Formats: sequence, C-alpha cells, structure tokens
Amino acid sequence: TDAAGPPDLRFGGVCWPGAELAPDVDAVMGDPARFADRLRQEQYGGARCFAGPLKQGMASWSSAALEVQAFMSVLDCLARVQPDAVDGRSIRWFSDSQTAVASVRRWRTKSVGLRTVLQNLFAFLRRHRAVVLPTWVSRGLGWQPAADLLSRRRGWRGRAGWSLPEPIFRAGVDR
Repeated sequence: TDAAGPPDLRFGGVCWPGAELAPDVDAVMGDPARFADRLRQEQYGGARCFAGPLKQGMASWSSAALEVQAFMSVLDCLARVQPDAVDGRSIRWFSDSQTAVASVRRWRTKSVGLRTVLQNLFAFLRRHRAVVLPTWVSRGLGWQPAADLLSRRRGWRGRAGWSLPEPIFRAGVDR
C-alpha cells in the first residue's frame, strides 16, 4: 500500500491474493502507458489494484496514520469484492512507512490519531478472523511497489503529486 499526503490524500494498493510477494514493477515505472497495461494484465492474472480517496478530515494526520488507513481502505475494498481473499487469511502487508509497520507489529503507539486507526484495523481483522504480517520495504533498496504510483494519481489520468518532470530533473543533474 501507499498513501499520498496533502494535497492528494489518496491511497493505492495492489493485492496479489495467495502470492507471497508482489512482483517488482520498477521496469515499467518509467512509462505510464506500459505501467497501466501491466496493471490491467495482472488484474486478470489474480491481482487486484485499488486507488481512491482517503476519508475527509485526514489532512492533519501523520504519514503513519495515513499509511495504516490506506491499508484499511484496501482491505475493506478487497473484502467487498473478494471476501475469500480476506476472511480467515494471513495477509502480508508491504509498506514503506517504518513507523506504520512498527505500530502494527506492536499494536500500540503514542500517537492519538494512529492509535484510533490501529484500533479500527484490529476490529476489522477480528471481524474477518484475519491476521496481518507487516513488512517494511526500504526505499533505499530501490523497490517501489505499484501502489506508490496509484496513490499519487488523481483518478487514473493524473500525474505524480510531487515529482519533477524528467527534463527538469535531468537539467538539474547535468548542471
């Protein structure tokens, strides 16, 4: 999962039910058209891709709270469209938010906002008799899940919320 902060406040998630690890999509990140084709192909191959707005009033939330809420939103969508992918399952969750992953592992935090989200996640998992196995994915490893791109798009036609256009980036590097 990934959650984009203000002003986008969107979430993205890519679920591979039954798979241990989402495939690496770095090879297609540079070309949005190829990336979209890859998502469509993987939807038919068992993957489900989710993107959408986070709830109202979240602009002041911490990035960790947004990330856990994004995970909750993806689980909720998945439970509605494919309940057997959630009910009674062990769910591997990959996130680039170290704080969010650590908080879910411990099921506690000092942050009031994050504590509320954790309580909601715990209640959801109990209702669905599911277990979550959180894993932190370091950006330093160069592994960026498809969810990163999905969270930064406005609908399916937008562009990254805080990226520089490639020519400007290259000009800066050259300079």
